[in-house]
Amino acid sequence: MGAFFDQDLSPVLRMADNQDLEFLVNLLQKQLTSTLGAYEAYKKHHPNHRMYADAIAAELCEFGGNSFANLYRGQGPAYQSIVCDVAAKLKVPYNKKQSAEMIEDSILRVVLEKALERMSDEEKRELLKASGGTFHFSAKGAALTAAVIALFRAGGFKSYQITVILVSAIAKAILGHGLAFGTMATITYAASIMVGPVGWALTGIWTAVDIAGPAYRVTTPAVLYVAMLRKKIAFESGKGEKECIQSDDDLIFFRKNLVRTLDKYGIFVLDPFRPFVNRSYWEEIVRKLAKCDLTPDEQRLVAIIRKQLPPLPSQEDDRERESD
Repeated sequence: MGAFFDQDLSPVLRMADNQDLEFLVNLLQKQLTSTLGAYEAYKKHHPNHRMYADAIAAELCEFGGNSFANLYRGQGPAYQSIVCDVAAKLKVPYNKKQSAEMIEDSILRVVLEKALERMSDEEKRELLKASGGTFHFSAKGAALTAAVIALFRAGGFKSYQITVILVSAIAKAILGHGLAFGTMATITYAASIMVGPVGWALTGIWTAVDIAGPAYRVTTPAVLYVAMLRKKIAFESGKGEKECIQSDDDLIFFRKNLVRTLDKYGIFVLDPFRPFVNRSYWEEIVRKLAKCDLTPDEQRLVAIIRKQLPPLPSQEDDRERESD
């Protein structure tokens, strides 16, 4: 069986790592009608999921189409069509001319709104805290809901954190366990709320978005998961690195992650909270970390540090100083 390339789906899956793709593979193979195992790439490379990312894309799209139509086309419908179909079933406002990414975001927002309807004020506050949001201590009800939605719609790393928490809840409801998380403190702290009351409330949201029929039990969580992967890849590719530190709350999360990483590798520094303008100080920390066998999340931590450092003085600046 041959795989195919979908412009809105295949690039995302090709850029994902094996851990990222594990959920989709498990989701597809839970279905009695799954044919993923029949692909030559799967037979040759499983469990190295990255080597058959196109087969995963093809199988996912097969579930989004009618069997007879798939047979006529020779493959499933385009991913964009599946995203629109899921949006329509969930009563999410969308325009077919919008990109798949924009419609995915709309779907995530509606699912988040449904989740918030089921949560108490205290659970909403905990979700905001886990996502790095701020709120007035007296805020409650609709004000807290609006704060979470505003944080999600603002984009950036905080929006990604909310998405991770939301999709992990759905993964737990479907597979019996949440998503695997890296060591990045901002994510692991957010993920930690999944074991408490907030996690219980969020896990129950699947009953609010579950659609009758086996196809939608694949395409709905798959679209939500791909939306999360798209945000993750955008952050890792550099688009989100600068966004990671936009506020005091972001800085606090970053510092906690830094301290944890330095402790892990036995790296002693006098002041892990020194301002980034001290370029030589932070360059020394980066050099020490570069000698360690860092995880991908820890490598991104180093990349974030580098992004925050002030630029090196140019030769013209040096000449101007000498002339002074």
